[in-house]
Amino acid sequence: METVFDSRKNFVQDRFLRMIMLSASGKTDYRYLFYGGAIRGGKTFVCLAGLGILLEKYKGTRAHVIRESLPSLQQTTIPSFKKLGFKGKWRTEGGSIVFRFLNSGSELVFFSEAFAADKDGDRFKGLETNFILLEQIEELHEQTWQRSIERVGSYYVEHGIQPEPLIMSTFNPTQNWVKDLIYVPWEKGELKSPYLYMHASPKDNPFVTAAQWKNWEQMDRKSYSRFVEGSWEDFDTDLLFAYRFERRRHVVEGLEVKRELNLFLSFDFNIDPMTCVVVQQQGFRICVVDEFCLPKSDIKVMCERILQRYRGFYFVVTGDASGKNRHGISGVNVTYYSIIRDLLRLAPQQMKVMEANAPVESTRLVMNSLLERKDRIVIDSRCGELIRDLESVKSGTDGGIDKKLLRSDRGHLLDGLRYYLYYFHSREVLG
Repeated sequence: METVFDSRKNFVQDRFLRMIMLSASGKTDYRYLFYGGAIRGGKTFVCLAGLGILLEKYKGTRAHVIRESLPSLQQTTIPSFKKLGFKGKWRTEGGSIVFRFLNSGSELVFFSEAFAADKDGDRFKGLETNFILLEQIEELHEQTWQRSIERVGSYYVEHGIQPEPLIMSTFNPTQNWVKDLIYVPWEKGELKSPYLYMHASPKDNPFVTAAQWKNWEQMDRKSYSRFVEGSWEDFDTDLLFAYRFERRRHVVEGLEVKRELNLFLSFDFNIDPMTCVVVQQQGFRICVVDEFCLPKSDIKVMCERILQRYRGFYFVVTGDASGKNRHGISGVNVTYYSIIRDLLRLAPQQMKVMEANAPVESTRLVMNSLLERKDRIVIDSRCGELIRDLESVKSGTDGGIDKKLLRSDRGHLLDGLRYYLYYFHSREVLG
């Protein structure tokens, strides 16, 4: 078997891959292998490569890659696995995506946690597997970790060698249960087998380019500390979500809306209120030129209001990915975005919506890094509700939005802005 992966170019990756092999063969007591820390440290790639090598070596085995949603797997994890070059066939099965290895008959199952629809973990009942990879475990619930411990090693190999059960996990620094389980005891020198933790850093990854390092230098200090240096300590749980926003720097009077430029509409879908942020890219400046905030309204009224004010503009639509779900508003296949497309008479290329929302913490990183840059983001003073959100919405312990401190009618315009910024500008921050 040949893949494009060569762990020898990254010393930490090489150590981790060796530990994967030793664990599955029973030559070490480590059974729960954690690879965490900074971005671009090679965490996902080495774990997927390790799983592929195990599934080729141990014929007729089965492994599961678990992430919080199927769209997240489809957008990030599965494309990474495809780059490795393993030979096999794909199929869908019961809401999961399965890769069957050509040479060994082993199977790799890409399996979503889907916690919102299955809080009791019923999908895990009857799950039989030899190996598990928990991708971005900080986005998963602790219950999923417990279910994984229960189910790993439950798949019996009829014809071949039965490997030792193994769970791998990738993650970025966090303040939730993962920190208490792994980082705190590791830092104290008290993490013992069957647990193993290795720290990832982009400095260990030879494929990180000079351009990416230059991009990261533009991050605000706290984001750089956490995401590039891999700090577990630089969290301020009482900070504003948009902690780099300053009214005197970012709010201006009378921004011109230019008819010759695209008008970006970023939606957040709520019955009370339904909201939309209106943005134009005017040269270097990201200009938030208007907002719509309609209490007790619906998407049809929202589109009518937009057309009343901006008829004749070329629209580009983005926003909350949940708007792609079927809502049964007036038909089985109707979604918020299909209504927007029809009422605003948009072509497919004018719809720019992710398959799944990016992690809130990642959108916060992008937003604050762009706010940090001089004259990068300006907001018209007419956007009073958005400005109120930026000045009041607090961050929770996980770096996301603290819903406990938030009124139900607050935060939705901020959501619209972060959806837009992440979709169109995340690359200039994250590389």
